[in-house]
Amino acid sequence: MIIFLWINIIYSLVHLSSPGIFLISGIVGLTIVSILLKFRNDLSVYLLVFLLGFGIINLISFNDSVQVTLMGFINLTNLILFCILIYKKRKILATINEKWFGTKKSEYAEQRTQRIQFFKKRFNNLTKQELENKLSEELVDEARKAILEIISERELR
Repeated sequence: MIIFLWINIIYSLVHLSSPGIFLISGIVGLTIVSILLKFRNDLSVYLLVFLLGFGIINLISFNDSVQVTLMGFINLTNLILFCILIYKKRKILATINEKWFGTKKSEYAEQRTQRIQFFKKRFNNLTKQELENKLSEELVDEARKAILEIISERELR
């Protein structure tokens, strides 16, 4: 994704005589993200989300020469990249609450235990074959752990 943004910036610099302030902001921001990627991957993801968020409403630009907009002010390319980034990095972004807003690890562990218990109640009536079929599906970690606990508890009986 970062490479795609750099290609857009280079394309703009080749085709424009002078870059605007929004493109310069994009260059500076993407440079910082690229440097942080080597040292602090989580921080680079947060910053890239921030940059693309502002890029959606054209406050930061990664391509001044070609822009696809929706309703005149929403940059469609940045919106798609933003959604892809959120989806691909959802595990890193899920920890933002703990890191920035002070959710303690004990609170996180308690919430995780509660989610596992929820899934155990939900899957408890399934047969062993149905549970094994569920494991082949795309599940959140807590659901997967609940299924494995149910299977192991049944095997111990």
